[in-house]
Amino acid sequence: MVEGWAVTRCGGTFLALGQYTDRGAVPLNPHLITRRQLHVVGPWSFAEKHYLRHTEDLPQLSARFDLPRLITRCQLAEADTELADMAYGSVMKSVLDMRPRSVVENAVSVARHTTTEPHRDLPH
Repeated sequence: MVEGWAVTRCGGTFLALGQYTDRGAVPLNPHLITRRQLHVVGPWSFAEKHYLRHTEDLPQLSARFDLPRLITRCQLAEADTELADMAYGSVMKSVLDMRPRSVVENAVSVARHTTTEPHRDLPH
């Protein structure tokens, strides 16, 4: 996190996203926040209303961006290579898929022929 503060533009917003395990205290200098006038935001999780909003917005996002291109799926046997690609920066978002490869290939084929519609039965 501290490394991220150092490269965030002055007056910028640093987002600490995701579910992290508490690994104890981390040395940091609050002076980095004030000197660079950073906004540090760290949501713990999403509420149901956020999932609903995301689901409703997904068709517009999919039309505007090539979302599948941002996701790389890999099998467990490929995990070391995938982690190296993430460290190098050639992979945006990696998904470890534990299903047998034949099931994954069938799911990808079906997904290409299915339109994405928001789930209307989610809680508001």
